[in-house]
Amino acid sequence: TIIAAALLGALLNASALAQPAGGSPFGSMVGNANTAGDWLRCMNEERRYSLEVAIESCERLLAEHRGYSVDGAVYWHIAMRYQDAEQFDRANENLNLAAESFAELIRREPREYVGYSNRASVLARLGRYDEALADYDRAAVLDSHAASPWLGRGNLLFRRGDYEGASAAYDRAARIGAYMGGTNASYHAARCAVRAASRTDLE
Repeated sequence: TIIAAALLGALLNASALAQPAGGSPFGSMVGNANTAGDWLRCMNEERRYSLEVAIESCERLLAEHRGYSVDGAVYWHIAMRYQDAEQFDRANENLNLAAESFAELIRREPREYVGYSNRASVLARLGRYDEALADYDRAAVLDSHAASPWLGRGNLLFRRGDYEGASAAYDRAARIGAYMGGTNASYHAARCAVRAASRTDLE
């Protein structure tokens, strides 16, 4: 339905990257005012900066190479900026670079869920859905208190038309969010979207 498409569209346009325990994917980098400004321009969440300004800020962050988690996050945001500009080939190039960065993070930190969850988000954008689902599953096993793998899994299953599976994943994400001391509105918006699409009643 139109309502379901609008709700899910808002979710899928948001950054889908999980955050490490320190908060921002850039960790301690945000303590530097210049770096924090580059981070905001690179993300460009309010679309107030031009493509050129956003990419230049992202490239400055890459030049500092603060780790593979950071590099993967920067490549992700570069890809999103090119996607905004409908330069899809360049977006895919940077999504592949992000996937490579998160793969290296996984090799170095195989017991941490963030690398798997973030690589899954990238693979889903590239249309590599089976690989993405496998990564979301691994992330969920590694950290049973992380909601982001379940939210990502729900988004992916929704795209594939598996509304029952998506609903179950969103419900799991919402329960984890509530158990961990707070709920995220996006989980509940996603639950509404999937139920609207499958024409089932809301709880």
